[in-house]
Amino acid sequence: MYKTALARQRRNKRIFKKILKYFVSKKFEEVSYKFAAVLLLVVMNAVMFYIPITNAFYSDSEISVGNIFQASALDMNIYPDNFSETMLPGNATTTTIALSKFNLDDLDFKYFVISTTTSSDNSACDNITISASSSPQNISSSLSNFVSATSTPVGQVLWDFTFSVADGAPTGTCNFKIIYTAWQTNFEESSSGFNDIDEMTGSITIGQVAPVVPDVVLNEFLPNPEGSGTDGNPMPDGEWVELYNNTDSPIDLSGYYLTDVDNTHRIDIESCRTNTGGTTILGHGFLVVYRYVDSSCNSHNFSLNNDGDTVKLFNAGASIVDSYTYTTDAPDNKSYARIPDGTGGWVDPIPTPGGPNKIEEVLAPSPSQGEGGGEVVVTAQMAGNEPLVAENATTTSEIATTTTEISTTTAEIITETASSTPEIVIETEILIEPAKESEPVVLLEPPPITPTE
Repeated sequence: MYKTALARQRRNKRIFKKILKYFVSKKFEEVSYKFAAVLLLVVMNAVMFYIPITNAFYSDSEISVGNIFQASALDMNIYPDNFSETMLPGNATTTTIALSKFNLDDLDFKYFVISTTTSSDNSACDNITISASSSPQNISSSLSNFVSATSTPVGQVLWDFTFSVADGAPTGTCNFKIIYTAWQTNFEESSSGFNDIDEMTGSITIGQVAPVVPDVVLNEFLPNPEGSGTDGNPMPDGEWVELYNNTDSPIDLSGYYLTDVDNTHRIDIESCRTNTGGTTILGHGFLVVYRYVDSSCNSHNFSLNNDGDTVKLFNAGASIVDSYTYTTDAPDNKSYARIPDGTGGWVDPIPTPGGPNKIEEVLAPSPSQGEGGGEVVVTAQMAGNEPLVAENATTTSEIATTTTEISTTTAEIITETASSTPEIVIETEILIEPAKESEPVVLLEPPPITPTE
């Protein structure tokens, strides 16, 4: 029993020693590895900290062949560089601008064109359009907004610019520029690399269209004949319209017609209702068309209102030739007439159908003092719109030279009471004739007489 226990104890002791020896050897091996690693780190750090200088050297070589260095320029040239024109509404004019390099060896370039106005008042420019063409471009726009596409010229390039003025454009001057901008072909932006800007300065003055005087015009008409209910009386009474031929040659008015403000109120110009019995009006001659003749010549419903109306003349193609509108009440037996005939302004003189228009005649008394005391007949006749000066005329007393002012119907006469020489102020041409001593003094329409000091 004892031996068995002792043997068991010895056996266990041998096993314990083997196990202890195994673990001790393993632990020492791990510790040794860790210690060696730590020692290596300490040595490396010590060595690194004590390295004073480390140098590195780089070198490279490149070879470029076939290089050429040269100086050049980008210079564009346009011709002409200015433009000036006077134009009328409805007209157009064209100018050509040539674009090229200034020198043949200059850099190639690409370019575009714009226009801009430089006037402080663009009212004239707003009535001008521009059309430009340079193959393959064709551009139309207002003068202030023209922009072309970008292109690269080959040799000389021509641009044709057509400027057009609108119908009815007001007078005025438009100042503008046509601007060419060029830059190197290898850049996208015009501000990059070499660039150049050239300008053509322009000026267009819009003038007035001279009024075109028709060959045949309204010259005189009577809307309110004297007396009640006389508007539609047979020729030569009643309403009438006189025409005038501004040319040197006769004109046949067959197919022409007149209307009042309503174009359906028509009266044909036909032989049965004219003063000549025909439809041809002689050169610088008159033709009177009457509203009513008799039942055999009644193709009309034309009538002129006494409180305002419009008279119109149409040609055989139904195009209006001339017209006149009056807005005030028409006086009894007062016509509306052009003075001078055919071209003058409209006044309201005495009716003169078929003859030259004129202001009415006035008879004036001779001065109360002076030699003789004869009578003076004064005929007032307008000869235009400019003031006139009457020539001296002498009866038994001397009539002074007179000046004229503007008047339409009545000559104003101022008699000077303190002198034997009267001053006569009239707005029209004065024709002064002596009256016979045996004839009484007659005033057809007494003018106002005002004494002067």
